[in-house]
Amino acid sequence: MLKYLSSYALWYNEFRPHQSLAGRAPQEVYDQLSASHPCFEVRGPNGVKLRLEVSHMEGMQDLPIIELKKAA
Repeated sequence: MLKYLSSYALWYNEFRPHQSLAGRAPQEVYDQLSASHPCFEVRGPNGVKLRLEVSHMEGMQDLPIIELKKAA
């Protein structure tokens, strides 16, 4: 149970976007990092392809980490 709670706290503070923090995670606010919300098209005029990756904090299905990356 302790491992789950520490994983949840890490996920909540570093990966989960918070509406009240303009979509930033608490750690981003603490570190004074600006919010980065990319504006993109799935396949724009320059042919950029994007890939959505979903992983989970330490394999725990109820703690998702969602990332949008440029596809090769």
